[in-house]
Amino acid sequence: MPPTTSPPPRTTAGTPARRVSASTSPSPGATARTLISTFVRWTSLRQSPTDGIAVRCSGLHAGYDGTPVLCGLDLEIRGREIVSVSGASGSGKSTLLLTLAGLLPPTAGEVIVEGTAVYQLDADARTTFRRENVGLIFQFGQLVAELTAGDNVALPLLLGGARRHRATEQARAILGELGLGEMVSRYPHQLSGGQRQRVAVARALVNEPLVVLADEPTGSLDSRTSQDVLDLLCRSTQQAGASLVLVTHDEGVARRADRQLYLHDGTLATESLRP
Repeated sequence: MPPTTSPPPRTTAGTPARRVSASTSPSPGATARTLISTFVRWTSLRQSPTDGIAVRCSGLHAGYDGTPVLCGLDLEIRGREIVSVSGASGSGKSTLLLTLAGLLPPTAGEVIVEGTAVYQLDADARTTFRRENVGLIFQFGQLVAELTAGDNVALPLLLGGARRHRATEQARAILGELGLGEMVSRYPHQLSGGQRQRVAVARALVNEPLVVLADEPTGSLDSRTSQDVLDLLCRSTQQAGASLVLVTHDEGVARRADRQLYLHDGTLATESLRP
């Protein structure tokens, strides 16, 4: 009689959950499974769930210290779509991004990323899921000052259990693709603002995420550098087959998106498509 296997875990939406590692020190078998999983992800061109939705929020409420910020927000983002999120200060832009990233549990509603109900995972599994599936970019890069550009980019791989040699090679490769091959051994203080932000883009993409969340990624840059970084970010995420969510105050940045969202008092006020 052939051995029986347990069915894959399923979310409340009935979609098979993505792989979530339980340990940061994988066994040889787990390492093999990781390599196979990576190969499948690349060769399938990052297929989203069958309905084509990469991120889905429904009835989302979230806030801080009892103060509501998001108030029943519903949102769907398709695979490979670029979406901008704008709005006045305090409208809920950054709160939405943190909630999508699995960093701020909602008080009500749910977040499903690539078929996985994020907040049905425990804290450790949620961290692993985020590291393997979500890329994060912040306004000031948030690079580790004591690490070189190469080590900053390799860090997510090392935290995921990759061998040092493999992580270093992969970091060098992606920095080279982004035009930063000569900056691998430089520290953040030796880089310009634009170079630091490009390193942050490389770090966000090195784990081959399916969703990239960027909070004011060009907010601290001059107009020319801002355009260069934005071009790089949009092109790189599209080539990687990832969805991109951009939080921005800059109307020029917002117009680069396939779809522009405007938040007001924690709800989706307006929505427009790129002509």
